[in-house]
Amino acid sequence: MTLSFVFEVAMLSTSVIGILVASWMLWRARLQRDLQALSGFAIMMAIWCLGHSALFHGFSTLGVHLILANPLMPTFFLHFATAFVKTGIVSPPWLLNLYKRLPWIYGMSIFIVLLSWVVGAGDVRSSDVMDVFLFLQTRAGLILSIPLLLVLLLMLFCYMGGGSIRVISVALFSLSLVSRHGG
Repeated sequence: MTLSFVFEVAMLSTSVIGILVASWMLWRARLQRDLQALSGFAIMMAIWCLGHSALFHGFSTLGVHLILANPLMPTFFLHFATAFVKTGIVSPPWLLNLYKRLPWIYGMSIFIVLLSWVVGAGDVRSSDVMDVFLFLQTRAGLILSIPLLLVLLLMLFCYMGGGSIRVISVALFSLSLVSRHGG
């Protein structure tokens, strides 16, 4: 059993599970708006994994485009996290302002995805270990660093605003998502 086969099985099973979990959350989200954003995160995770599977089946262009759509993943999670945290008894004003600006954050994420598609930020390669994998071009690192910088600014505002441990934890987890899903 090769590493490529194991990776492909993992990506396909994660996609299926992600879609099932997202479907369940959407069904439950009739009463809870924050679950809609969390289901968006699960759907994006499934799409990202399907992109890797597409590479294994010769659909290179489709696979690269699906993988490069990953900036939407942390955006959905940020949406969920802010909706979840702001439901507390006392929400700091900056958190409410951030929540109100989520459409702009989604817009920026979509812009980053489209920009990475236009400039050809990813390339398909092979190696001795993996049959195919996505190789990010140097320009991809520059493009994908934009969300990372935004989350770092969010953390700075949390710290300067005397944010609670819960809020700072959300910011740190968002940072880990952005850095983890760089492609």
